[in-house]
Amino acid sequence: MSEPFLEVDVKLNLCFEIYTRPFILLPTSAVEGPGNM
Repeated sequence: MSEPFLEVDVKLNLCFEIYTRPFILLPTSAVEGPGNM
């Protein structure tokens, strides 16, 4: 019963990293732009 949960957990972690990386990089440039102005 633990194997399916592990597979889902790994897939969720991969999707989480793929979707959060752009949001982690974008806010820095978005904040620096208006901040410098």
